[in-house]
Amino acid sequence: VWRLLEPRVRRAAFLDEVVRELDLDCEVVRMTATDAARDPVFSRAHDLATARALAPAPAAFALLLPLVAAGGLAAVFHGPASELPEQAERWAPGVATMTAPATSLRKELED
Repeated sequence: VWRLLEPRVRRAAFLDEVVRELDLDCEVVRMTATDAARDPVFSRAHDLATARALAPAPAAFALLLPLVAAGGLAAVFHGPASELPEQAERWAPGVATMTAPATSLRKELED
C-alpha cells in the first residue's frame, strides 16, 4: 500500500484530490510521521519510506525509520552541504538512503 502522510488539512485535501483525479492506488493519511510511528497499523509496516523537506537529514531518518520494516529502506532528499548520519549512504546527488536497522540503532538515531 502506498501512503502519503500529510498532517495539514488543506494539503491532505489537495493530495486526496490528486489521488482521485489520477486514479492512483494509494491513500492519504492525515497524521505526522511521529504519530504514524506510534500506530501499530503504520509502525514498521513499509518496505520504503521517503521524505522531502521534512527536517534535516538526521532528524528525517529518525522520523522515517520507525515506519520501515526490518531490511526496508528510508530515503531522504537533502541539500549538498547536509550532514548525514554515519549509517546513511549517499545514493545519488541530493538523495541519501539507510536500511532499516535493528531497534537498538533506531533508538540511537531518535536520541
